[in-house]
Amino acid sequence: FGDFVSAGVSGNALSFTMRNLIVQGYTTGTNFIYVQAHSNVRFEGCDFLNNTVTGSRMFTAEAAYSLMSFYNCNFTNNQLTTNNEFIYSNGANSPLILQGCNFDNNYSGYSFLYNSTQAFNITSCTFKNSGSRSSPFIYSVGATSQLTITGSTFTSCQTGDYFIFDTDAASNAVITDCEFKQITAPTNLLLLRGNSTITNTKFTENTTTTRLIQAPTTGTTIKVIGSTFTSNKSTQTLLYADGTGLIISGSTFDGNEITAGGDYGIITNDIAADGSATIYDNYFLNNKTTGNTSSIFRNNGNSSSLTNMYRNTFANNTVGGTAASRSSVVEIHTGSGTP
Repeated sequence: FGDFVSAGVSGNALSFTMRNLIVQGYTTGTNFIYVQAHSNVRFEGCDFLNNTVTGSRMFTAEAAYSLMSFYNCNFTNNQLTTNNEFIYSNGANSPLILQGCNFDNNYSGYSFLYNSTQAFNITSCTFKNSGSRSSPFIYSVGATSQLTITGSTFTSCQTGDYFIFDTDAASNAVITDCEFKQITAPTNLLLLRGNSTITNTKFTENTTTTRLIQAPTTGTTIKVIGSTFTSNKSTQTLLYADGTGLIISGSTFDGNEITAGGDYGIITNDIAADGSATIYDNYFLNNKTTGNTSSIFRNNGNSSSLTNMYRNTFANNTVGGTAASRSSVVEIHTGSGTP
């Protein structure tokens, strides 16, 4: 089979809307839907059910000005059998928009959602029992891919790598009013390299091999505002900041566990020189660390970094390790200010 839908003209832009389309039970060895250059294809109220792609991607837009947007669409039981993306947007000036869509039991070989240019907006969408067998589930690549996720839920999904990877310091991820529940990731749940803001978002019963959230880039700040972290388990730490700024405010960490030893905590601040961490109005309740030298909040610090902590509540937390190497609930290291 060839491409199921191919839209495009040479020299002039083409806008094409598909409404209330039902595509069910198809198998193709190439792109299921391919959007050519200078094309704007909009899917509204469409259902994609029980389809299989054996040789390429489900949806592809890889030429300049090839725009894809999905509104109130359903994706159920669709499978990619090779290492390719489910939805792939890689053309210059080609935003990717998903709004009000439901994804249930869909799997890709490579990243599930991939975008490398302009806006990458996911709004009021539901992802359940879906996954990427290798590479990040959501892959936002390059300085121009601006990732925004709002009012969306991710439940019982899997990935062969990071669940969300925002790759560039100039790409500022914004995650608002979302929930991540029972996600399994072999590395980090979120790896965010730019200035990032997480607001009013729930992280519940997720499991990662290394870190739940990491913000690693010097010169950038991660903010976590009004969010909840409940019964998550990670080997090293829940939130690891080694950029320049960390702000956590109005958030609750309850019943989380980290299992490895080393210089980590439920929150690990390892920010660069001349950076600062501000932690205030948070609750740390019933959390547990089982490894040596691990804390609930740990600031490894830099000789010229500063930590400001105030109006935080710590209750019923447990730090592990042998008597000779047990950490404190809060551990502040050299040059990192006074809690």
